[in-house]
Amino acid sequence: MTKHMAEILQWMFTRRHPGYQHVLTASNGKRPLSDFGAAIDRMRETTGVKDWVLHDMRRVVLVRISDFKDVDSETAEAILV
Repeated sequence: MTKHMAEILQWMFTRRHPGYQHVLTASNGKRPLSDFGAAIDRMRETTGVKDWVLHDMRRVVLVRISDFKDVDSETAEAILV
């Protein structure tokens, strides 16, 4: 993990709820995100995008990670495995 990635994770843990225990969460950091179906349903309802699938998020994350100058494509792919 690069220094920049560690800084981003630290920011995510402290951004709104200092007690965050998990980065990927739907419960304000209390529990890890585990019910992806329910999360996807909420996202579809919130955004109005009905044909959204979980793999779309993988693509978005890969594109956003590649925006960081200190993360090469091999590392970005490894993060998503």
